[in-house]
Amino acid sequence: ANLRNALFYKGSLAFGDGDDRAALDALNEAEKLIDAKLADYTFGCDFYVLRSRLHSRMKNFDRALADANKIVGYDNALCPRAYEPRGD
Repeated sequence: ANLRNALFYKGSLAFGDGDDRAALDALNEAEKLIDAKLADYTFGCDFYVLRSRLHSRMKNFDRALADANKIVGYDNALCPRAYEPRGD
């Protein structure tokens, strides 16, 4: 879990810095370390929201939707949606 969390943090920092490729690489590596049966709720929520937002920003809309759909069953109050409102 420590390596998974470190990769997620690396991906989050890269996302914030606008380095989409580095963010995607780190997040994809982190996903390999998720045990679906044991993954904690908070990590799964945060992970898929961030990666969906990243895919959306990269205009990979099919992948963004796929990640967003992985959190559909989560409680809306506790897990924000991956999409962001647009003004156009």
